[in-house]
Amino acid sequence: MRTYARFMICFVATLFLCQTVRAQTPIDNRTSTVFYQNCLEKRDARMTEESQAEFCACSATEMQNSMSVEEIQTMFAQSQEGRNMLNKMLVQVYAPCMNYPVQDMIEMSCRTDPKVAALKLKGDISDLCYCMGKETGKWFAENGPPLLFALLKKDPNITDPITPIMESHVVKKESYNFLMSCADGSR
Repeated sequence: MRTYARFMICFVATLFLCQTVRAQTPIDNRTSTVFYQNCLEKRDARMTEESQAEFCACSATEMQNSMSVEEIQTMFAQSQEGRNMLNKMLVQVYAPCMNYPVQDMIEMSCRTDPKVAALKLKGDISDLCYCMGKETGKWFAENGPPLLFALLKKDPNITDPITPIMESHVVKKESYNFLMSCADGSR
């Protein structure tokens, strides 16, 4: 009986390992390039063309580094497993690259915000807003994935994470801090 139990444990473990290996097909360069091209074709007006190209390149690289072909296929399933995989993609692929749209959106918001104009700060508002966007984007590159993860815990069905990110208290607070440090010349 013990030999049979050992055999079954080894068999199940081998089956599990084979399944794990099979489920880890790396995303090749061709697939990554197709993803990049598709990303570029879906023009997002919230970003400059240059930022979108950087975002798409970053996302293609992150996808290749952190996901498998099988995970991408699972992501399209209309199931909880598919939703979980989409959330993985949002956190591990998009979030590390969202500094590009965040930077552009913060800069544009700053340029059109009457409160910023009312501050009557010295210097060109364009330079101030560029600094604010750039610094917030850099901050977001490091802090974005945990922030998005926290937002997905609250609402696991987010489809476009940029709006809840931009409306989050944390991003608003940090961007304001960067506005002040850019205004006083410490950035």
